[in-house]
Amino acid sequence: MNKQWPYFVLVFLLPILVVFWWWGVFSTPGVGMLQRNPVRYAYLVSEGDYSKVEERQREVRDLLKQQRIAAGQSITLIENDPRNTPASQRRARAGVIVADGAHVSAPLLEGSLPQRRALVVSARAHPFFAYGKAYGALLDYLEKHGMALSLPVAETTRDNTLTIEMALQ
Repeated sequence: MNKQWPYFVLVFLLPILVVFWWWGVFSTPGVGMLQRNPVRYAYLVSEGDYSKVEERQREVRDLLKQQRIAAGQSITLIENDPRNTPASQRRARAGVIVADGAHVSAPLLEGSLPQRRALVVSARAHPFFAYGKAYGALLDYLEKHGMALSLPVAETTRDNTLTIEMALQ
C-alpha cells in the first residue's frame, strides 16, 4: 500500500494541483490606491442577479456595432451590495467603454467616471474564483483600515484579470 502513494500523488493529486494553479486558486489579489483617468461608457441597466450582467454587455456591444461605434473594454458598475440586497432588487450598469467623441443613441445610455483616486483590487484567476478573491481582498482591506464600502464599484476584466475599483471621497 505504501508503494502506491507516489503513483497516487503523481497521477491524481499533482494534475489537480496544476489545474488549480492554472485557474488562479493560489494567486493573491493586489490592492492599492491609484489615480484613475476619466472613462466614458455606453450602458444598459441590468436588474436582478449580477450573473446576468454579461448578457446585457453583449446587448450593448451589439447595439454599438449597429451604431458603428468602436467598443472598448467591458465595464460594470455595481450599484447594490449583494451581501444585503436581495438578488431581485440588485442593479448594475452593464457597459462598454467608448471613445470621448462617440455619439451614442437610444436605447443605450451614456455614463462617465471622472478622474479620481480609487482603491483598486486586481485578481488574476478564472472568473469562478476571481470575484470571490477580489471582493474578499477589498472587504478585508476596508475592514483593516476602518473604511466602508462605497458604491458603485467599477469592475473591468482583461486577460483573466478582474479589476475592481472603488472611488475614494
